[in-house]
Amino acid sequence: MFRSGTSYDRIYSVFDRSIKSQTRQRRSQTTRPIRRVVEGRDVPLPHSWTNFIALPDNKAGLARFLSEELLGNAPHDIEIVVAGGFADEKEVKSSKSIVN
Repeated sequence: MFRSGTSYDRIYSVFDRSIKSQTRQRRSQTTRPIRRVVEGRDVPLPHSWTNFIALPDNKAGLARFLSEELLGNAPHDIEIVVAGGFADEKEVKSSKSIVN
């Protein structure tokens, strides 16, 4: 939670698609998954979030989109570090050029 008077110079965002996706796949056997490619801000998400997130490809696409949006819209005075939200799940990117 952000408190007034407190400043931050770095924010980390980590996406985890590993263990949870296996559990979600098992649970989704009773749902009708909906495939939706998230290519930009204009793509509406389905009304049934459960059916959307049941497919690992949807979750990966959403994580990629959010990761790129976070990096592309980072304030100039705050470093945004994103991990796990790219095609290579082990990749880490920063809104600045150096990741420590």
